[in-house]
Amino acid sequence: FARHDGIPGEALYHGLKKRGILVRHFSKDRILDWIRITIGTEEEMRALLEALRNLLSELPEAPDSIV
Repeated sequence: FARHDGIPGEALYHGLKKRGILVRHFSKDRILDWIRITIGTEEEMRALLEALRNLLSELPEAPDSIV
């Protein structure tokens, strides 16, 4: 499970999906701002990190790193 303070879980899910990265988002209260990420290969990890960097760089106050 992962989340980011600068973007709600559902928006993170949709932003990654738009970039071809499929993750899970659940609408339950306790995990509303979280996504579940499953990665199988090193290539998938690199694709996820690149998509996250691109997505998060579009935020009004772009973070220095992915947490």
